[in-house]
Amino acid sequence: MPLDALRSVAERGCTGEFICASPTVEVHVYLQRGRIAWATDSEHPFVFTRQLQKTAQIDPESFRDILDSCRREKRPLGETLVSWGVATWDEVKDALRHQIELALDVLHHGGPAQTLFLDRTEQFAQYESGLTFDLAELLGDRDAAHAPSQGSEAPRPSDGSMSIPEGTRSVGPVSLPSGGQHARRLLDAVDGMLWAEHLEGTTVIEAAPEPSERPRFAPEIVERTVLDGAEVVALRAPEGTLAGALLSSSSSLWCRLTPEATVGLAISALAAFTGTGTPASDSTNAHLERGPVWVIGGDTPITTALQDFLGRAPETLATLLTDVDNGGWSCGAGGALAPEYALEIVRRRAHVLAARTPFPAAARPEDSDDVGFRFRTLVTRERSVWCFGAELGTRPRTILWLLLHRRSSQGLGWAYLTSLSRQLMHLRGWRSG
Repeated sequence: MPLDALRSVAERGCTGEFICASPTVEVHVYLQRGRIAWATDSEHPFVFTRQLQKTAQIDPESFRDILDSCRREKRPLGETLVSWGVATWDEVKDALRHQIELALDVLHHGGPAQTLFLDRTEQFAQYESGLTFDLAELLGDRDAAHAPSQGSEAPRPSDGSMSIPEGTRSVGPVSLPSGGQHARRLLDAVDGMLWAEHLEGTTVIEAAPEPSERPRFAPEIVERTVLDGAEVVALRAPEGTLAGALLSSSSSLWCRLTPEATVGLAISALAAFTGTGTPASDSTNAHLERGPVWVIGGDTPITTALQDFLGRAPETLATLLTDVDNGGWSCGAGGALAPEYALEIVRRRAHVLAARTPFPAAARPEDSDDVGFRFRTLVTRERSVWCFGAELGTRPRTILWLLLHRRSSQGLGWAYLTSLSRQLMHLRGWRSG
């Protein structure tokens, strides 16, 4: 179980990042010499920053300045807030503990998942030890809070199935209905979905809950993804997530999710509608043959970091960095994927992240900048691989790409993308404009 794996890492006094990923949840726990320094999970985004803004009464403009200072100076947010005199150590520690406990609760209830530990001794060694927590103490408090009262029914042993987070509906196999009800069925299947549309080419033929007089998203996204070889796509932005899937050669199903919605559930629902969840047969995977490690580009610190990540994340076939403004790659590394194939996929999908916004008529959430949510991420399911992309900054507009085997968990891909993005942003100091 994930918590047992985390306990083992903590007991060994490790410093680094513990990753837990499943199709529905993603958790990152950061440790300093076996103590918990920070944790995030996909079900509770921005809890730490929102609570601090509330308890310390930090105005949005000041908070944005502090976030930019953290990125420039590569300093932890909590320490910077205290040094600026806008929050106390107790306020920072209380907000940290709250976010960490939520993440541990997700680990406890999330069921079976893949886990990975990445050593980050050099990066995390200087973190303020006064803002770290003993895992046993945190778990002891949580266990006491969740212990059944006398006379109550004890929790049933786990049967190994994945639990569904409260407030979401489970998505099982879906048979396509007759009579053009695809969009309505999808909208009813997943919480946090604002609308769904069934397209023929780029023309809307069904919409739920109601049609829109204006296009809800750019038609070019359809042309650059599901009409260009991708089976499933999800583009995450501060305004929300746009997700779609190919139903037939020219028919596709699309939806928009709120920023807080669980993207993994929506992708699972779309995959169930399409019936294309089975990876390609081995006969179509000739370009996935294990070969010698290849490296392109001359940025030695970055290429070294990419090669190191490949060695510790075996599901990753290749990783690349591209410069959107200059229209090319800057560096990359791989081993089980031909570089020509990796570059071709990235070239075709880069146009989607190059667009400034997926929702032409949508405004950014009022607090998206205040909590640091400025960059976008993308995933497409190709015939043989998962393709993940993430903006690292806008000066220049750099995008990180990861290509994973189709047999890999989609959740693990998101977790790898988050982990490597943070490492490279720390290494190079990429920042938003």
